[in-house]
Amino acid sequence: MNVDRNEFFIEATLRVTSGLEIEKALYRCFEYIRQFIPADRAFLTHYDPGTRIINVIAMASKEGGQTIDIKLALSRESGIQ
Repeated sequence: MNVDRNEFFIEATLRVTSGLEIEKALYRCFEYIRQFIPADRAFLTHYDPGTRIINVIAMASKEGGQTIDIKLALSRESGIQ
């Protein structure tokens, strides 16, 4: 399937910014992206380099989207700055 790169990113961005309920917006984006990229799940995360913590905020799968609150602390040995 041949896809215009700019159109792909515009459409994905429109979906992920389509509402204030992040789980629903992430699900809409996930459903769009799955048309082009094989994927089972999508996650929205935030990394705080000061605390070295990754916060998993939301997850989407073929069943739908949901907010989650998982915090993962990275060790200094992880190699992630």
